[in-house]
Amino acid sequence: MIYVDAHVHIQEHFALDRLLASARRNFSRQHHLTSPGRPGTFFLLLTEAKNCDRFSDLKKQAETASGPSPGGWRITATAEQESLLAVCDDWPENRLFILAGRQIVTAERLEVLALATAAKVADHLPLPETVAEVLKQPGLAVLPWGAGKWLGKRGQRVSAFLRTADPDRLFVGDNGGRPAFWPTPRPFITAAGRGIRLLPGSDPLP
Repeated sequence: MIYVDAHVHIQEHFALDRLLASARRNFSRQHHLTSPGRPGTFFLLLTEAKNCDRFSDLKKQAETASGPSPGGWRITATAEQESLLAVCDDWPENRLFILAGRQIVTAERLEVLALATAAKVADHLPLPETVAEVLKQPGLAVLPWGAGKWLGKRGQRVSAFLRTADPDRLFVGDNGGRPAFWPTPRPFITAAGRGIRLLPGSDPLP
């Protein structure tokens, strides 16, 4: 079974071993419900802002570290430029991958996520152009829900874009911060009607 958290920030003040331990705990809880007793494969898809590049730091750590970091985790390289493998000594049967990715702010003050790519896209381009730039890379483009960001004219722009966008490698994104009792955001309904899938993530706040 494969599990994905598609909206991950490594906050500046938050130790990596704590993040990995939290991811392990949350993934394991879900894994136990769906595939108990079987190995799991887990993915953390980073969504780093303009002035943040923790993925590059982790890659350097993977190239130079000789032993486990605090918490028993070891970051190792893979054959891909966009991914790393986090291994924990007391969790050997499972694999936790960390994938590069960016969070981009558009001219409309909306967010677009570029997942599974180390390429950087400029902020403040119009929404259609931003998505087009992301999809020039081999990764995925996600329009993530954000509190207040999909209301009013901005929400109308998101829905208008989704009504004509190519569904290939384009997703909308929910996150764990949206209260379950809130109504389904209208762009999600628009996206579903066009075959644009939902890719959720935790989107941890600072």
